[in-house]
Amino acid sequence: MIHILFMILKALGILLLVLLFLVLLIVCTVLFLPLCYRAQVQKEEEGFACVKASGRVSWLFGAVALTASYEEQKPEAQILLFGASLETWKRRLKKIRRGEASVSRTEENETENAPEAEKTAEQKAPDQTEKQQKVTAQKEQPEQEQEPDAPKKSILEQFFGRIEHLPEKLLNLASRLLQTAFRLLELPFRLLEKLEQKIQAGRRLKRKWESVKKFFRSKMFREALLHAKKEVLYFLKKAAPKKVTGTVRFGFDDPAQTGEALGILGMIYGKLPKDLSIQPDFEQEILRGDVRMKGSFQAVTAAGIALRLFRDQNLRKTIRHFKHKEA
Repeated sequence: MIHILFMILKALGILLLVLLFLVLLIVCTVLFLPLCYRAQVQKEEEGFACVKASGRVSWLFGAVALTASYEEQKPEAQILLFGASLETWKRRLKKIRRGEASVSRTEENETENAPEAEKTAEQKAPDQTEKQQKVTAQKEQPEQEQEPDAPKKSILEQFFGRIEHLPEKLLNLASRLLQTAFRLLELPFRLLEKLEQKIQAGRRLKRKWESVKKFFRSKMFREALLHAKKEVLYFLKKAAPKKVTGTVRFGFDDPAQTGEALGILGMIYGKLPKDLSIQPDFEQEILRGDVRMKGSFQAVTAAGIALRLFRDQNLRKTIRHFKHKEA
């Protein structure tokens, strides 16, 4: 009995070790396998409408990829799994499901051979008795007798009839005039109340602006900003393209502007890629080129940056401060 128990524990231990090995393999693959990318930008004619661009980001030796292109002012993007797009995979799955459904339908047709002879369509004959009952008799409406003309009212009756509702109308008019007068009297007080509300809102806004300026000038925010800037520059350095090739030809209407732009480029000429050729044109306004770049970076770099940023107390306090302000 104890021997069997040890065998079961041994099998469970081996299974746990295999699962742990698979988890470590997946984590190492995600962290250390590089994410490769490449991009190309072309402009052979005048106008930005002639710009052509394409790019590709791949992972796991191209098993998972994202491609994007821009041509004739129409952007396109798609995700590829093992060289096929998601739409292709969906069509394949639909074909497989349709095949299974057709097999099941043929089996059902073979089993259901008995004809349904018992279900006969009921004949709906018109029921003459019901039709006779539904016939409605026309009701003759009696002609209305013409009333004799009313006698004409005298002048006094007409006069008293007109002035009968005069007091009520005068009271309604007086009440309306009083309401209008009260509204006019309340108008200055309402304006003063709104002005006071605006002044208080301005004071609150001023206090908030003072607190925001005080926070931005604080030592905590400056140290957090410097740390975040340092980590972003480090990531850009690691993820920067390793190879950039191509040619760029540019020029302005004024040759002086072309010379100024060339001077600015000369200041950073040492940091430009060696395989990138920049050609100035002092005779015409032009901007053409064909630039290609390749690069890669690892997820472990981003994970390390995220861990260092998370451990920064100043940055955590800054994030909590903004969350508290939004709430």
